[in-house]
Amino acid sequence: MPARRFDLEVRRLKNEFGVKWPQNVLRHSYCSYSVALHGFVWTAEQADHSEAMLKKHYREVVTKEDAEKYFGIVV
Repeated sequence: MPARRFDLEVRRLKNEFGVKWPQNVLRHSYCSYSVALHGFVWTAEQADHSEAMLKKHYREVVTKEDAEKYFGIVV
């Protein structure tokens, strides 16, 4: 149920405020920053992707420094 509420809230924000929210944006962000910080093997296991797919799409997308900042965000 929490995932459904999240989806509804994202839809509300998109409609009410014009927030752009590409499909799977959180998954893509997680993979990009995780590869930079933890490498392909660890990220592939966590994201349930193959290493080959990660290497094809997420190689050198972000820096390690940016990944540390990303995962350091606390709300």
